[in-house]
Amino acid sequence: MKTSYFFLTILTFLTMSSCREASIKRYSHEDGSSAVDNQAHELRTLLQNYFGQMRQLYLKDMNLKELELVESFYEAEDFHAAWTFGNALKPQAAEMLSVIQDAAQFGFMPEMYHFEELTQLKLRIETQNQQQNDLSIRARFDALLTDGSFRLMRNLENGLLIPDSSIYQYTSSSTSAELTNHLSTSLRQNNFRESYLEIQPRNPAYRNLQHALSKYLVEQDIFNDSLRLTDPNLDSLKSYQEAANLLVRFRFLAPTATEDSVALLSALMKFQKAHGIEVDGRIGPNTREALTINTYDRYRQIVVNLERLRWEKTLPDSFVLVNIPSYQLSFVEVGCVVRVHRVVVGLPYLRTPLLTSQIEYMIANPTWYVPNSISTHEMLGTIKNDPDYLRRNNYMVFDAQNSQVAVSEVDWESLSPSNFNYKIAQGPGRGNALGSIVFMFPSQYGVYLHDTSAKSYFERTIRAFSHGCVRLQDPVDFAQYLLEREQHPVDQDSLGQIIEKHISRNIAFRHPIPILIRYQSCLADAFGNLTFYKDIYREDAALIKIYFAKLNEMAR
Repeated sequence: MKTSYFFLTILTFLTMSSCREASIKRYSHEDGSSAVDNQAHELRTLLQNYFGQMRQLYLKDMNLKELELVESFYEAEDFHAAWTFGNALKPQAAEMLSVIQDAAQFGFMPEMYHFEELTQLKLRIETQNQQQNDLSIRARFDALLTDGSFRLMRNLENGLLIPDSSIYQYTSSSTSAELTNHLSTSLRQNNFRESYLEIQPRNPAYRNLQHALSKYLVEQDIFNDSLRLTDPNLDSLKSYQEAANLLVRFRFLAPTATEDSVALLSALMKFQKAHGIEVDGRIGPNTREALTINTYDRYRQIVVNLERLRWEKTLPDSFVLVNIPSYQLSFVEVGCVVRVHRVVVGLPYLRTPLLTSQIEYMIANPTWYVPNSISTHEMLGTIKNDPDYLRRNNYMVFDAQNSQVAVSEVDWESLSPSNFNYKIAQGPGRGNALGSIVFMFPSQYGVYLHDTSAKSYFERTIRAFSHGCVRLQDPVDFAQYLLEREQHPVDQDSLGQIIEKHISRNIAFRHPIPILIRYQSCLADAFGNLTFYKDIYREDAALIKIYFAKLNEMAR
């Protein structure tokens, strides 16, 4: 991975962002528009040669990435130049170049879209006089900018990587005709940039994060330094002094306020809130870790999360979204979050899987059929040491023929994980691991969304403690909302009675509810305010490595 190469690209964006106004030279001719018309005709002929029988002669050194699209586009435009008029560049050309220059705002690199050569060609076009006029330069500029615009269009719409289609239900991108039509339509709009960028996903989460990325590049000093912070248990004063300096660097604290303990506390708490950490004003392990992540690594974190959101080609009108890094379930109705619940997800070595499914029914007062891995590796030792453990916790034992057997009839001492031929189930009621209600959806992983008897975990900030299932805070309230939403005959009063009386019942939803379990470690609100979450499963680290290797490959 060429980290320094990509880092220079970001610096290029930052230093050039204030120099975007393109100077467009206009030339006057004694014969008025006829000279312009003649040049347009000659340029059209040259472009026609580029993509006609003489294409091998003209295109062999251009390295067009989207040749078929470029050819289709010029054919549809009858080989008229798209970006130049007379001796000058059209305003749309300057705008397209500025979009390419801003590629870092979308997680890409200008070098992927011929930016360096286009900039040189633009300068040559703008500095030519009548006698130096070279139509081949304009033709080359036109073809390269068209190619760059199509390649960027594909990346904006689909991202760089192909995701697991079983999770993201990834569909094919726009057809060639749709892409060429989008560029043609954008070129005819007064607001070219806005029209062109409409190719991006319309998902509000994507739009918010992309806006936040642009804002982040402008407001933050992007640096790749290795950061360290003294353990406060070893030297508290030094640790807080170092934290103050880092908070200044991250723009959470004014440089003049490093000795102000009140300002430092406020800045530290704001930092914690923006990083999904318990807001206590102390430098605990999670705060210390977050303070040592530099802005370049945060930039890369935003970029890969933006990539994930490009994979969501379509979203249901209404759906349940479980986001693992934020430990949160949201119910989304027509793009708006209408309910939020805390969740507990799987331990890092027992991960909650990413999936797309539908909640088909729920079970009030469920029986928990203990997975064999838990029975053998976690419960068996406890049972041997505490013979009354199963009876006390309302467990039942079944043999290989699914016939219930008395706990006392089993020779527990002779059993081990390799010869364990029993199944254990926990009956409904207080203490049941699934709690009072479980929401069922088909998946290959055998996980579900459920209540829990271990309520204390919901008070923690980092909530990765389950065996892979998703534990839900206030599940009965959530169930009542779903029932009322579809005007289900089982209203909230009768559901409450069912649960209170410990009656086991399957309750099917009239319309299955889509559920998406995702991994978004960085989100933004409509104002561009970012919230980062700990990469609890190291999914970001893996994706960053693949994504930025691909990015550097495409930039060559």
